[in-house]
Amino acid sequence: MKWMLAYACAAMCAVLLLSAACGDNPAEAHYNKGVSYEVAGEYRLAIQEYDKAIELDPNFPDAYISRGFAYDNLGELHRAIEDYDKAIELDSNYARAYNNRGHSYYLLEDFGRAMDDFNKAIEVDSSYALAYNNRGWIYFSLQSYRSAIADFDRAIELDLDFSWPHYNKGRAYARLGEHRQAIMHYTLAIDVDSNYADAYHYRALAHMVLGDHRLAIDDLDKALTLTQDPEDRAAISGALSALQQ
Repeated sequence: MKWMLAYACAAMCAVLLLSAACGDNPAEAHYNKGVSYEVAGEYRLAIQEYDKAIELDPNFPDAYISRGFAYDNLGELHRAIEDYDKAIELDSNYARAYNNRGHSYYLLEDFGRAMDDFNKAIEVDSSYALAYNNRGWIYFSLQSYRSAIADFDRAIELDLDFSWPHYNKGRAYARLGEHRQAIMHYTLAIDVDSNYADAYHYRALAHMVLGDHRLAIDDLDKALTLTQDPEDRAAISGALSALQQ
């Protein structure tokens, strides 16, 4: 299931949203410093700052959310869940806390709890496009592709500039064997984000299924220029070599 998680991360890793705390008090100062470290990918340093913020203000839900995000990025999923639990304890209507905890449960392949959390996030905030996208990915993972498409549609309706649900919708149509529909949605994802390597890669695969090898080669070339992941690069290079023989 590794490759599925990799693409889920491509569509889902940013589900862990950073909240912006404002103000001049010391806890918020440490929080904001932690956010800066987190944006730079310095997760251990970020955690140190969130620890200080929480020590100064134990009732600071944003600090728990962001520390959970940092733990998620370090692969410490159970510690992340503990922080999301605390944020929810402090604010039972915190949609982002449910959404982020759902992401952690997804990575632990606990799809039932992930679904419950995304449902709760949507219950708390019915305009939360990200939660619809993420619940759609759970449906996708459970092979309920039509239900997934319905959630991706809702995410797109709520945020037209959100590339992930277009890409995910393409993935769902591909699983249903509707490759022209898949291509259309990969293209919409690329229209929103011209550097979306996975969308080029999977659009290429759809072109290959339809026998459009020239278009597939063009998309694979583009994906290769954008992709940094070694495994993805190897897969793309292999597909290119096969088409060019």
